[in-house]
Amino acid sequence: MPVSVLRRICCTLLLASSTMVLTACGSQTSWWRINIATLSLDGLTLTAELAFGEPKADGTHCEKVTDTEVVESPSQVILGVRVLNSCAPSFPWDQRNIAGMEYSFPVKLKLKEPLAGRVVLDRESGLPVKVEKSNNEP
Repeated sequence: MPVSVLRRICCTLLLASSTMVLTACGSQTSWWRINIATLSLDGLTLTAELAFGEPKADGTHCEKVTDTEVVESPSQVILGVRVLNSCAPSFPWDQRNIAGMEYSFPVKLKLKEPLAGRVVLDRESGLPVKVEKSNNEP
């Protein structure tokens, strides 16, 4: 095979792999830390409070919940919330200023069985989640 053909193939493969790596940098979802959750009066719903950035002019947030996870056992409940931040820098070296995370955003997580004293853990960190009892039902 001629050297020029091999050179073209190598350049094409290098360009394709670089494009895939750079595309993977932006718009990734991640599991967000849950520090606090409120337990419903019936004990079947935990409302996690996430810290989102300031809403845009149209009332929407840069952050979007893409998935939730509740794993129950007789002794514990593990909560997870996966979030996509569309305003985050697309590439690690992009240093755009991102709005401070200061707005509480509630995410309801349904349990199969009442919490009944089980320990609640955060999926992302493995740390305990502080659970407060609800004073009223919305």
